[in-house]
Amino acid sequence: MPEAGVVTIGKEKKSLSIKLQSALASLAVNSTTPGTQIYVNDKLRGTGSWSGNLPAGMYIIEGRLDSHRSQKQSVTLAKQDQKTVTLPALEAIVGSLDVRYKPLGAEVWLDGKQLGSSPDLFRNILVGNHSLVIKKAGCSEYSETINLAEGETKLVSGTLQQGSAATTPTTSGSVNSGSLGGNQTFTVKGVQFTMIAVEGGTFTMGATPEQGSDAYSDEEPTHQVTLSSYYIGETEVTQALWKAVMGTNPSYFKGDNLPVEKVSWNDCQKFIKKLNVLTGKNFRLPTEAEWEYAARGGKKSRGYKYSGSNNVDNVAWYLDNSGGETHPVKTKQANELGIYDMNGNVLEWCQDWYDSYSSSDQTSPTGPNSGSRRVDRGGCWLNYARYCRSSHRNGGDPGIRGSGLGFRLVLCE
Repeated sequence: MPEAGVVTIGKEKKSLSIKLQSALASLAVNSTTPGTQIYVNDKLRGTGSWSGNLPAGMYIIEGRLDSHRSQKQSVTLAKQDQKTVTLPALEAIVGSLDVRYKPLGAEVWLDGKQLGSSPDLFRNILVGNHSLVIKKAGCSEYSETINLAEGETKLVSGTLQQGSAATTPTTSGSVNSGSLGGNQTFTVKGVQFTMIAVEGGTFTMGATPEQGSDAYSDEEPTHQVTLSSYYIGETEVTQALWKAVMGTNPSYFKGDNLPVEKVSWNDCQKFIKKLNVLTGKNFRLPTEAEWEYAARGGKKSRGYKYSGSNNVDNVAWYLDNSGGETHPVKTKQANELGIYDMNGNVLEWCQDWYDSYSSSDQTSPTGPNSGSRRVDRGGCWLNYARYCRSSHRNGGDPGIRGSGLGFRLVLCE
C-alpha cells in the first residue's frame, strides 16, 4: 500500500520517509485429522497444516481425505489480518465386517494388519477395497479383496481347510485370470525394472460416475471389459533403461531416473524388439483396456477418479505442480496395485489404434484393425488435471515425438 508524499526541494537537501504497509493478509490452517489435504478456494495448499499470505478477500477452506467426509469453512481476510483456521476432525465413512470363519480363533488380517480373531464383528472400517486374509496354523489361508460400502455389514463365512498351502477364492466374473507368480524384476545391462502382476478380471471401462463432468464424449459409452492376467511396468520406462537397450537418450529433460520422452510409437516398437532379444521375453505396449484396468487398480480398485486417489496431487505430476518439467519416477503415491505415475509425468503410448467406443461387452480387446492415430493415456507434466484422469483418452500420430510422450511395458505369460 504505497503512500503518496509531497516534498518541496529548494537549496537545501531534504529527505522523505515513506512507510509501506502490506496489502496481504496472513492465514494459517490446521487440521486435527492426520493426512488431511488442505484446499483454499479449491486449490491444494498442503497436508495437515498450511500457512501463507493471501490478498484480502473471502476464501473457502476445505479439508479432504479419502474415505472421509470433507469439511469446509469460509473466512474473510482484510489487509494485514492474521487469522488461524482449525478444521474440525473429518468424519470417517465406515462399514462393518462380520467374520464367521472356522476353526474358532482363526486370525483375521485386513490390509496387512491383524484385526482380531474369528468369529467377531469388526466395526468402523473405512469404505473401499480391502485385502482380507484369514489364517490359522495348520490350515490353508483364505484371502480375497472385499469392497465395503457406507453403512454396510459384510458377512464373510466359511471353513479353513487343513493343510499349509495358501488358497485364494475364485471371484465371479473373472475368466482366464491365470496364476501369476508375483511381481517380476529384470536386469538389462545393470539396469533393473519391475513388472507388477495384475490379476485378470472384469471392469467397467470409460466415463464411470466418479469421473463426473470432467469426462469427454469419447469416453462413452461405458462398457464391460474382461481381461486375462498380465504384468505391467511399475513405472514408465526410464531413461536409464532406454539407454541400456538403445545406447542413446532422446529425452528433452535429462536424468537416468526420469521417464524417457520424445519417443514416438514407432520408436517404442524398435525399443521393445531389442529388449525382447536381450531378455528372451515378449514385452509389448499395453492395450488401452489393459492400461485403464491397471490404472484403476484392477481387482483392488477403490473407484478413484485418478490412479490411486481422488486427489490428483497425490499421484501425478501435472501442470499445477510439475514446475514445467518431468520428475523422477516413484516420487508420487502408488495406486492400489503398487503402480506409479499412471497419471501425469508423461503420456503413455498404448498398442491400439484410436477410435470410438462400442457399448458391447468385450474380452481382451485390442482395438480397431487400422487407423491414423495410436492411443496415448494418462496425461503429462504440462496437462491440466482433467486430462490426467484414468478414463481420459488421447491419440497421436505414431511418428510424433514430444517431451510429454513416453510409455510403459506389458508382459504376458
